[in-house]
Amino acid sequence: MAPNTAAESPHSNFDVRTLSQNPIDGCNGEPGNLTCPALHDLRSFMTILVLDFGSQTSHLILRRLRALGVFAELLPCNTKIAELTWKPKGIVFSGGPASVYDEVSPHVDPAVFELAVPILGICYGCQEIAWRVDSKNVARGEKREYGHADVNVTKVNSHADRLFAGMGDKVAAFMSHFDKLVKLPTDYVVIANTKNSEFAGIAHKEKPIFGVQFHPELEHTPCGEALLRNFSVDICGAQPNWQMGDFVQLEIARIRETVGDRALVLGACSGGVDSTVGAALMKEAIGDRFKAILIDNGCMRLNECEEVKKTLGDHLGIDLTVVDAGEMFLSRLAGGGLPQRMFRAIGRQLGVDESLVGRHPFPGPGIAIRILGDVTKERVEIARKADHIFISMIKEAGLYDQISQAFAGLDTNRSVGVFGDQRVWGYIIILRAVRTKDFMSAEIFKFDLEFLENVSRRICNEVEGVSRVTYDLTSKPPGTIELE
Repeated sequence: MAPNTAAESPHSNFDVRTLSQNPIDGCNGEPGNLTCPALHDLRSFMTILVLDFGSQTSHLILRRLRALGVFAELLPCNTKIAELTWKPKGIVFSGGPASVYDEVSPHVDPAVFELAVPILGICYGCQEIAWRVDSKNVARGEKREYGHADVNVTKVNSHADRLFAGMGDKVAAFMSHFDKLVKLPTDYVVIANTKNSEFAGIAHKEKPIFGVQFHPELEHTPCGEALLRNFSVDICGAQPNWQMGDFVQLEIARIRETVGDRALVLGACSGGVDSTVGAALMKEAIGDRFKAILIDNGCMRLNECEEVKKTLGDHLGIDLTVVDAGEMFLSRLAGGGLPQRMFRAIGRQLGVDESLVGRHPFPGPGIAIRILGDVTKERVEIARKADHIFISMIKEAGLYDQISQAFAGLDTNRSVGVFGDQRVWGYIIILRAVRTKDFMSAEIFKFDLEFLENVSRRICNEVEGVSRVTYDLTSKPPGTIELE
């Protein structure tokens, strides 16, 4: 089944009574019938509006604000302000993949600047603010800036200092941009810079409008939480007293109401954290009327399907049906490559065994997505065996829970190797291991060199067809966690 993201959705069925520390008169908080005459007043009182320009991390802005106790909603960047039935306390412009100066790039409704509420632009959002003043303020930079950057904070002795209040003169941040501000917008001051971005932070001289080129929502920006708190609480005046409430019980009640007393639910379950927690919720809500199914696409990890079936049965009482579709899937991949959240806390609340909620993520297409080039049964088997050795050795070394995701991929280019007196052309195995909390940014896991040497030796010796093993040292960004 698809992961249920109600915990993070801006339109999830939350109990509106948790928006305040005190119950709200007139609210009906029954699951499936959440109505409240005072909801618009609540939004006007405390909501931060996040306008989404298409960034992969827009939802993290929402999550970070809610973690601070500040309620936030996510809407498309082109939302018509006149159509809002409530007035936000402040507005955040997210990042985005486009270039602000392109003809087809997304832009905000100009009326957003007439609301007279604080605005914070992040990355593309910062460029949107500058571009609105003068389109010549933003251009393609000479150097890309992806990953860690040291940000120098500039004090200007005005209201503009509030954004970086309490952070000192230098902070570490995560950058992800090529375009940048090349001119300071009229009536703005510089409040931060880096070696590559002289306008890494800007603020209007008089109005509470701010922009930062880096991403405060990412975990690899240590000052991000403080910056978002400064903006939402101290600058916007939002009250940090919002609570998620008992999501598990609300979700179980919502499922029961949606499904009814007699209907059956068929749900796909891969054995990953998201689908396992979803399955646990369904099992708790409707019992044996939930039927779980796993499609074996032929690209699963070694013994994956058998282990998932046994584990779900032993720990959750779920009778998983496994459908063998490996031959069909691999035959349709022949001659070509692959066609183009985590629920751990909820799982622990449900009592899901740690061996399930602590598993590393595994992509839906399986090992096929970890093969660079044509996918064949032989190559899947090579990658599967190499991955099993790598993960087994990580567990034996007691490192599994310190790593967020690890796997062995296969490069179908070949490299010369020497086994005894014989030269062979073998595949290249790419080892990858990262640490992250949100999977939107990630740093490589720093193994001891001897450990990597031992892994390489075992894979070359035990997996026929491999002549070389490498370790991927690329963070995210600029790389992704998976190879494709």
